[in-house]
Amino acid sequence: MMSFSACLLLLWALGDAAPQLRNNESIKIEDELQHPMDGNRIINGNNAQLGWFPHQVSLQTSSGFHFCGGSIISQEWIVTAAHCVVGSSASRMRVMSGTINRFSGTTHQVVEGYYDGNYNEYVWALQQMSIGYHRQALLCI
Repeated sequence: MMSFSACLLLLWALGDAAPQLRNNESIKIEDELQHPMDGNRIINGNNAQLGWFPHQVSLQTSSGFHFCGGSIISQEWIVTAAHCVVGSSASRMRVMSGTINRFSGTTHQVVEGYYDGNYNEYVWALQQMSIGYHRQALLCI
């Protein structure tokens, strides 16, 4: 419990120290989800192998559309960027873990989501899962 509390304190401090958005800036996640970029954005990369990033998860819509990544920080919690979850309800999201393929792995239902209401592009969010992670590794911070 102490290490989880320490992780939360560290993540809060990092998010609180980040620069704020100016009033005329905005983040429009819905537009990005409705009109994803075409083509590959990684050049000369390598395909990940199963097990290389056991703490990594895929945030998906309830229909399976991947829209963000996250990392497992405890048996029930993941951390992700706040812009990934702002304006979305927990019932419309799921998390896929234990895979490098978005069509396989273990699916977890999001129960709760938390983020700072004064979020900016540097703020993190916490998502609580309905079923704990037992076979995946935790992110080392």
